[in-house]
Amino acid sequence: MAFFGRNEATKNPLSRRVFFWTLAASFATITTTVIFFTLGYRYTFIDDIFFHTGSINFKSEPSKLDIRVDGKKPNIKPFNFVNGSYHITGLRHGPYTLQADADGYKPWSKEIVIRSGIATQFWNVVLLKERYERKNLPVINPQGLYFTPNSELLAYPQKNTEESSLYIPILDVQEQEILETIEIPFTNFTKNNNQNIEWAPNGRFLAVPIERAALPADSALFLISNKQEPPSQDKVSVTLGSDQLNPNLTVRRDYSEFNVAVPKDPLDQKLLDQESNDKEAPQTILEQLVRSDEDGAFIELENTVKDYAIVDQDDRDLSNDQQSDILYLSTLIGKLDNALSQNNQPQTISAQSPDFKNIDGIIEKPTVLNTQLAPRLIRWHPKKDNTILTLLGTDLLSFRADRENGNAQVVFKDVLAYDFADDGIYILKTDGSLIWGRNFDPVTNPEILSRVPVQNVDANNHRLIAYDNSRILTIDDTEGSLTIYNSFKENILLKKIVDQDLKGVQFSDDGKKVLYHTSRSASVFFTRKWEAQPHRETNSQYTILTTQDDIETLQWTSDYEHFVAVIANKLFLAELDYRGQYRVEEFLSRNLIDKNVIIDQNNYKLYFTDFNRGNANQRPITELYEITFPYEKPGIFDR
Repeated sequence: MAFFGRNEATKNPLSRRVFFWTLAASFATITTTVIFFTLGYRYTFIDDIFFHTGSINFKSEPSKLDIRVDGKKPNIKPFNFVNGSYHITGLRHGPYTLQADADGYKPWSKEIVIRSGIATQFWNVVLLKERYERKNLPVINPQGLYFTPNSELLAYPQKNTEESSLYIPILDVQEQEILETIEIPFTNFTKNNNQNIEWAPNGRFLAVPIERAALPADSALFLISNKQEPPSQDKVSVTLGSDQLNPNLTVRRDYSEFNVAVPKDPLDQKLLDQESNDKEAPQTILEQLVRSDEDGAFIELENTVKDYAIVDQDDRDLSNDQQSDILYLSTLIGKLDNALSQNNQPQTISAQSPDFKNIDGIIEKPTVLNTQLAPRLIRWHPKKDNTILTLLGTDLLSFRADRENGNAQVVFKDVLAYDFADDGIYILKTDGSLIWGRNFDPVTNPEILSRVPVQNVDANNHRLIAYDNSRILTIDDTEGSLTIYNSFKENILLKKIVDQDLKGVQFSDDGKKVLYHTSRSASVFFTRKWEAQPHRETNSQYTILTTQDDIETLQWTSDYEHFVAVIANKLFLAELDYRGQYRVEEFLSRNLIDKNVIIDQNNYKLYFTDFNRGNANQRPITELYEITFPYEKPGIFDR
């Protein structure tokens, strides 16, 4: 059969061979060129050489933007909807300026270096808006912002200088409605920056750290003591008080060392005996001293005493004008004269106040507590509903927030600090032992993880933050130091990473990073190797920013590759990417300076306080605002 196109030339065997090898050579050349091009190789006629190019993977918020390399439009492949990124190819080895712009956003740029055959990756680029729309919330003059774990409710302390009560409004964040305003009489909010309003995991209870200017009749007394040695039960150096509700009560001289008012005349022993045998009689000697049938009798104190108000919202009945029930921690703690037995089993302690009744209902000798035993580091139990733990001195106590069943237990003794994590409870003892208890309560068969050098043991001013049994932070607030325990594979690091002036510290959500700051600098410590670009090694530290103004607080963003720094009256977004240089960019300015800046990572909101000056002749009012930050919350079908 005749071959199509066959002619005399193709009949020649030599011609056929030349034709075949010409096609083969062309195919090999083209195929090699395509393969080399696909692998990132390019040919330059100027230098007459092949060179290996680099590339850029770029993912950002917002995703629709204009990308430039050295001011020019690069070779960008179509947008990858799988991982939401752009891929820029064909870049020769060397330095470049990478730029990104979008309408309504501030420009982003970074000095980078492209390396042959390597993709330079940027997976967490955030462009700041030129202007953020503020939304005003119905919150006035908050002293702090404390959200429930699910961010649905907000509690904030509110104090009117003309009133003696402390108010705690509860805001439904979604509905923008105040559900209730809790009044705590004769009380100020704590001045301790390390104490917060603590919400129970179920959102029913909240514990409010307070300084009480007066005590109700059924309260235990945390007394002011100026003595160096622990006071005895019979003698405590305190400041006198007076009862403004009952003018017949005055201070008796031989009781002048107690921070309570007592009758001018000697005690009516007959009355005491009569009431002591009556189980329905007032539970405390202090109630009998007040001798008042009126509810809510208070004794005013010259010096404030530290306590916690435990608020139970289940008792709220606004239809009958009944607010949530308030139970004071001092009342729950009660008489503390029992110790742990030798087998380390917890013992039940009376939950009555120091002037307590025994099981027969007879009032016994009161126990007086000094300020060294003021409660601190209160936490809600992560596994047991409505159960509180707190340190009283160096005793770790556990009890239920229940008037009738609130008996306290000593969980552990000689404790400087403690914390919970998903895998158990962690305890720093007075001898420096770092202990892990797999059972939350009681602590049985604890494992000693390490020994931490501890100073200022008598100050009772330590904290502990645990991510798990391999990543633990210990803090000495007296000297402002931070020590990290980091165990990874066979390597264990125990290192003091801040010597003094520590102001704040927090783990990232995955535990691989620790963000901390002093007054003038913010840093990050990597507890695990960071594989994504830029690579960071285990136990590496980076100082992200330094400033001449004080840093008020830091807050992680949801990607944990950025954080918000509140410096003086301005808010900055700082990124952890050290390539080129760290980007620290201002995005919001306020008319006041405080720490009230909170990021709600679940709902992509940032809350902050600011002055609403209103009329120039009026006193400025502090209000609460929210903005969407750092970007819009992704939808279900978003990339």
